[in-house]
Amino acid sequence: MTDTVRPAAKATPLYQKIVDDITEQIRSGRLAPGDRLPTEAELVALYQVSRITVSRAMNELRAGGYIVRFPNKGSFVAKHSQKEERTLPSLPPFSGDVSAPLPRIAFVIPELSDSFALNLVRGVTSVFPSSEYHLLILQSRDGEHEEEILKLCVELGVSGILLFPADQAYYSDTLLWLKLSSLPIVLLDRTLPGINTDCVVTDNREAGRLALEHLYFLGHRSFAFLTHSTDSTFSVRERINGLRSTAARLLIPQDSIHICQNFDVLQPREGAAETLQRLLDKNHVTALIVSESQTCLSVYELLLKAGVDVPGEVSLISFDSTFGTNRDFDIFTHIDQSEYGMAQDAAQTLKNRLRLPSAAPQQQTRIPTLEIRKTTGKAPARTHKRKQS
Repeated sequence: MTDTVRPAAKATPLYQKIVDDITEQIRSGRLAPGDRLPTEAELVALYQVSRITVSRAMNELRAGGYIVRFPNKGSFVAKHSQKEERTLPSLPPFSGDVSAPLPRIAFVIPELSDSFALNLVRGVTSVFPSSEYHLLILQSRDGEHEEEILKLCVELGVSGILLFPADQAYYSDTLLWLKLSSLPIVLLDRTLPGINTDCVVTDNREAGRLALEHLYFLGHRSFAFLTHSTDSTFSVRERINGLRSTAARLLIPQDSIHICQNFDVLQPREGAAETLQRLLDKNHVTALIVSESQTCLSVYELLLKAGVDVPGEVSLISFDSTFGTNRDFDIFTHIDQSEYGMAQDAAQTLKNRLRLPSAAPQQQTRIPTLEIRKTTGKAPARTHKRKQS
């Protein structure tokens, strides 16, 4: 009698175990519609797996209709948690052949309203001229629309994608799918932690260092960092880390660095004005570091309206240039990220990827510089409490 050797059962992927566990809790009623799920960090600790495994599991649950996810808020059980089939457009294998006339290149970017975005567009178009490529410039606005835009890119049969990802706390499942496919994609000013992909980023920690050191050596000792986003965004998180590590090295108390997230310039102006007034009067802030150029312009307007002298009473630094192409308005001290050059590098990386699709991913980091203009000066000898308006 001979023994029958049976093939070993295929092990269940780790991410699938998480999916099965959470769906079972939903079906059994232990998790009810609207319940908040643990964070990705909590799930990593609970299941003893990597963050990318948890991210894939959460995207599977989201794709299946079991959960909904909101940037900066978390994941919640969907109101109607039933399996729905979702399919992405089929993607033909990429051959690497760009000899066909006018291949399509997609540049996906959240906003096109400021000089930073326009300089990115100029940099991309310099590498993909209209005589040789069809360049599609697509505005994504937010994570949800970004996912639809990426699907559209596939349907349009683009040869490659340049992506400036929208601010969100988790990976788009379509973006992860594209990374696993053969379609060339290069990221600008963002990375996918744990995923080796082509990208070109600014050294945002260095940017934070440059901003804080400049203000510190002007005599400032109380600072505020303003952003309309949150520290879940890669660039914002790295800028904050740069500020904090520099503060520690300069022996600046951490409570002298006031981080103000979700500073929405589109909220009622009274709310933004009250936030600024509290920072200046209660926290005695004399230096403001603003993460976005449009936010910086709005802050400057609010300061002028409140009768605050810039830079006599308060110094102001922007992380992006605010003047665009009009040098007459080049008054803001800012961190120059050389967005034009960054876009050129990213576009050239994509062009190289089209020619050599099997080459190892390239991750480039550009070093920013500090451009000193008229909005920063020596710290005031003493602060004066302003009248409430």
